[in-house]
Amino acid sequence: MDAAPGRWWGGPLDVERLACSAWGERGPWGTRAGFDSIVQAASGIAMVCAAAGGRPGALPVQALDHATGHQMAAEVLRLLAQARAGVLRISLLGAARELLARSPCRRHTARS
Repeated sequence: MDAAPGRWWGGPLDVERLACSAWGERGPWGTRAGFDSIVQAASGIAMVCAAAGGRPGALPVQALDHATGHQMAAEVLRLLAQARAGVLRISLLGAARELLARSPCRRHTARS
């Protein structure tokens, strides 16, 4: 998703670029499409949520979608509050890394 400079909500918004992707813009998967469940599996969240028998699991909600959306909104509000322009690049993989970094379970590794 890209948003060009313009007017949102009847007022100026000087976000130069807002990019949201599954994997980020760089790296071997930077051009690939993706969605929450696939990023959960690739990032290690599925193993953190594994059942007792080791079968990979998943978060009970599309948490990466939610976290990424909230982060986008917060970053846009931060730019508005500072009355400045900026380039925002946000990804589902970035949200997965943040969630894994804060996980009380340490048996995972987030992939790049």
